Amino acid sequence: MFSIFKKKDKDTFIKGNSNLGVIDNIKSYYTKKNIFNISYPFDRCFYGIIKLSFSTFKSGNWRNIKDINVGDIFKSKVSRNKFTITELKMFEVYEIKTIIDDIEYWTRFEVKKIKNNKTQVNFSESLKFPRAIYGFKGTIAKMNFNKNFDKKAKEIVLRIHEEVKNIDINSV
Repeated sequence: MFSIFKKKDKDTFIKGNSNLGVIDNIKSYYTKKNIFNISYPFDRCFYGIIKLSFSTFKSGNWRNIKDINVGDIFKSKVSRNKFTITELKMFEVYEIKTIIDDIEYWTRFEVKKIKNNKTQVNFSESLKFPRAIYGFKGTIAKMNFNKNFDKKAKEIVLRIHEEVKNIDINSV
């Protein structure tokens, strides 16, 4: 598994789809970001994000996050989708990937300590269309993604705040 956020040379973009040129393959990716601050310690915020994410998986326990490796696959509780952990650095970065209708989605959380009890969370979602999208269809697809992301981002921020407020990390 590879993370699209890691710096790679131009040739790695061609490996995904050999029919596309470098420019077309790069144009098939689209990312939207959201940054917010939360007034809790960064370890508590990280565990809250992990717990919230694992609440949608059939298997896997968020308390055993230290035993989970990059490349582990989890099934969704509500659909047939499978989620793959593409990057995991304890108390720093958590990223998962899923594929829905030939579109790859990456969800990434980065946690940074600002002060003792203040944390910055960078939440981003990226998608890779099966091919480069240009013109009107590309504009419509990106507008739909932006609209859905804005709705989802507000809900995710509220759920993270609620989860972090109520989490018990003493037993981890």
